[in-house]
Amino acid sequence: FTEGEEEGLEFGIDDARVIQEFSTDTEKQPCGCRNKIICIVVILLALIGAAVGLSIALLDSPNPLEFFKKEPPTRNETLEWETVEGSSGLELVIENAMDESWSSTFNEYIKQWDEGLDSENDPLTLSVVQVEYESDCTPSPGRFKVCNGDYGKTDWTGINIILILNGYIVHSVAKLNEYFLENAGGAEREYTMCHEMGHGFGLAHTDENFFNFPTGECMDYTYFPQTNLSPGGASFELLTEIYGTSPAAEASAVEEAAVENATDVTSTVVAATTLPDAITQQYNEAVSSVDSLVCVDCTVDLGEGYWLVVHKAPAPR
Repeated sequence: FTEGEEEGLEFGIDDARVIQEFSTDTEKQPCGCRNKIICIVVILLALIGAAVGLSIALLDSPNPLEFFKKEPPTRNETLEWETVEGSSGLELVIENAMDESWSSTFNEYIKQWDEGLDSENDPLTLSVVQVEYESDCTPSPGRFKVCNGDYGKTDWTGINIILILNGYIVHSVAKLNEYFLENAGGAEREYTMCHEMGHGFGLAHTDENFFNFPTGECMDYTYFPQTNLSPGGASFELLTEIYGTSPAAEASAVEEAAVENATDVTSTVVAATTLPDAITQQYNEAVSSVDSLVCVDCTVDLGEGYWLVVHKAPAPR
């Protein structure tokens, strides 16, 4: 061969080799795609389409997130205050035993819970009594007390402790743990306040899945408290189902009373009788060991028809 013919032959051989390698690589591409990015997009679209189709078929909804949505709690899951026969709505006295750093947050959520959802779903009339600061949160029969303090590195940022007799709430206390909340963001403090107040009214959790779509309600567990800062419609509708609409729905939002006038505040809660000494002792012992209870929602049988119910808002891990 001449020099030119040899160069042409070498070029032809190299060109054929390139074509063969390209052909082989193309055959190895998944889905027959030459571009891996396009192939990945196609796969993702196929998966999304399958999820939407399955959601429509099973839930009659095009939103696959509905698979992770929990139905709101029912009346059977809600603890109740016993109210005077013939009364409408729940008139409840709230004892504020918190320090001044919580005043604005406390007042804001008293206002939100008191105002209700609308004129047809406004079940609460709340009277606030300012009492002396107390981190121990000694309960008052027939009332709901809210406290704060540094309770140490517990497994909860907020906790609600309720005493039950024959299915009705005798008293309720809520504690907010400054170990986690003192330097927390405003959203975390607001969420915890709203959440523990809800338990004080007897409400269960709207949802206990941290990873699903936020409901917007503070009774819903979430890692993003800024998304769940209001009491929410489900809670008000359930409380209205239980207690009816407050006759003071169109009156002023919150009635504040001084400590010396505490006997003047109104309440539709049936007055609790004096607790037996044995039950008081059992209660105190159970509360002192509450951190050893490995649960989020705990119940303890105190005997004689009395039960302790504990709700914990889990602390960061």
